[in-house]
Amino acid sequence: MQKKDIVRVVAEKSGLTQKTVDNVFDLFLDTIKQGLLKDGKVKLIGFGTFTIKDKNARQIIHPSTHQPLQIAASQHIGFQAAQHLRDKLKTVR
Repeated sequence: MQKKDIVRVVAEKSGLTQKTVDNVFDLFLDTIKQGLLKDGKVKLIGFGTFTIKDKNARQIIHPSTHQPLQIAASQHIGFQAAQHLRDKLKTVR
């Protein structure tokens, strides 16, 4: 499911225009981004938690040249689904 599909479904169910829903959805995502940048964590009860995680610098071996490469430390966004959502997904499978 893509953003446009979510916007369409929410617009149909709410009676709002797709443009309005799209604007609200963008605001929602921007708010999550701001929360991650400010606090490093955004928790949506019943859905899950977004967190910023640190990855340590590490050395790898290039598969083609077999030469060692240094990978710099970085950050990435992690997501852990809420227990309720994980339980729901178990019943779907």
